[in-house]
Amino acid sequence: MPSDLEDAGSDPRRLRAMLQRAAREPVGNSSPADATARINEPPFLFVAYARADQKVVRLLIDELRNAGLEVRWDQDIRIGDDFRDCIGGYLARSFAVVVVWSPASVRSKFTIDEASTAELLGKLVTLRTPDLSPQEVPLGFRQYRCESIFDRDLILQSIAALAADARQPA
Repeated sequence: MPSDLEDAGSDPRRLRAMLQRAAREPVGNSSPADATARINEPPFLFVAYARADQKVVRLLIDELRNAGLEVRWDQDIRIGDDFRDCIGGYLARSFAVVVVWSPASVRSKFTIDEASTAELLGKLVTLRTPDLSPQEVPLGFRQYRCESIFDRDLILQSIAALAADARQPA
């Protein structure tokens, strides 16, 4: 018997609907109270990166939070929660996914999967560390504008546009 994912095939609308349904279901060790809290959670963005880049990504997250944005990243996952389930929930429920490409993240299958999901959901914002040229961004993501992780004004403009799109009725 095919799974929901296999049944959805390559139809982006069906895959998007499946991911949106998954965002409303309990995640990891979540209780019904956690599910209720998620319904009332403020809009947030998720940051995907390679662990080797944690220091520079933490600086970005601190600045985004100081600008008044709600931000989630893997460091927000509680001990004992299912990592993949939590990341999947963050990807589905966020209004934007910021992917930080670096020499480490372009080799990370998990980061590439996160970027693919964000692209499918129409919420991808790509950034790169200074030590990565645009030509080194993984195939399939080079068609997106990918600016420096240090161009904070441009990052905030892109995120604001996605937030406005997310507020529009579907």
